[in-house]
Amino acid sequence: MIALAVSMFAIGTTEFVVVGLIPDLSGSFGVSISTAGLLVTCYALGIAIGGPFLTAVAARAERKKLLVSLMALFVVGNVLAGLAPNFGLLLVFRLLTSFTHAVFLSSSIALGITLVDDKHRACAIAAIFGGLTIALVIGVPLGTFLGNAFSWRVPFFAVAGLGALALAADVLLLPATAPPPAVALGEQLRTLARPRLVVALVTILLGFGGQILAYTYVAPFLEKISGFPQSSLSVLLFVFGVAAAIGNFAAGPLADRWPVVSAAAGLSILALVLLAMTFAGRTEVGAVVVIVLWGATGFGLGPVLQNLATRAAPEIAHITGSLAASAFNLGIAGGSVFGGVVVSTLGVGSVTWIGAAIVAVSALLAIGTVLKDRGTPEEAGEPAELTESVA
Repeated sequence: MIALAVSMFAIGTTEFVVVGLIPDLSGSFGVSISTAGLLVTCYALGIAIGGPFLTAVAARAERKKLLVSLMALFVVGNVLAGLAPNFGLLLVFRLLTSFTHAVFLSSSIALGITLVDDKHRACAIAAIFGGLTIALVIGVPLGTFLGNAFSWRVPFFAVAGLGALALAADVLLLPATAPPPAVALGEQLRTLARPRLVVALVTILLGFGGQILAYTYVAPFLEKISGFPQSSLSVLLFVFGVAAAIGNFAAGPLADRWPVVSAAAGLSILALVLLAMTFAGRTEVGAVVVIVLWGATGFGLGPVLQNLATRAAPEIAHITGSLAASAFNLGIAGGSVFGGVVVSTLGVGSVTWIGAAIVAVSALLAIGTVLKDRGTPEEAGEPAELTESVA
């Protein structure tokens, strides 16, 4: 679990480090802020589109060998990104790196939940996602600082170094396990015939997409709307990341006990927090308060929503893990693209309330699932022992 968390720390850093670098990348390549945001979009699309296909291709690979190979390719991809001579090639190298991310995330979740009993599945997912959220605490703010102090290239080389450390952890700590049964891409697609899984995936897509719409442009929002100098961005992203890490690890036990209710409550709170950022974020003090609440609720939802999808088809967790990863990243891609349109047409100050509206739709879907599950305690999230005792 430590090796997987360390690896996800490196992966989470490379996915989101460009968020704090968008103003610098925009100036360096002479492109608009919304165009620079495509660096988030293309990475997310690589995960979303490549995830199911590549997971099917690698289905019979022994898990440790697969994860070690993926992390080695991840290191190479980040070195190439740091050396990119123009914006187009940087996009290409980000896309190639995202393919390693796609399979690593789904495979690590599938491996991780086999290392614990069923009652602690969400805690295992939270531990793996913890690497992603700790990346928000350390990796993204540090990358922003290095990019602002030196060059946008330095964070990519630093991430390659993190990847090398993660590679060593994977080699030393991951257990060798038998590969899961082969699953064809067509079988993955047939899994989508399960209505409960489809609702869970749409909930993930809208819930994460709505907040990423705002998060992709949080740096220019804090500069232009809240009035912070660029030198303060790394500190603010650090505060956001600390809150996200706390929310992530607190969410694991809650998701194990109340998997559906915790998703509905968390999404509802996130929608309100993003709406509050629209108004409170116009002052520095208000922005800091909302940043803390946003981090704790928004990225704390990662393991909660992942667990929601896994519970919809627990016997094929490696498939649902891949599909959930695709849903997360379709949300990231769609959110960042739509965010670029919002910034271009309505201005950066509009991203938070539009993001809030999208998250609110996701919350309604989760609330609908809660209402549908009434009368079935175990599905609604009550412990199995309580269900048996009531029976």
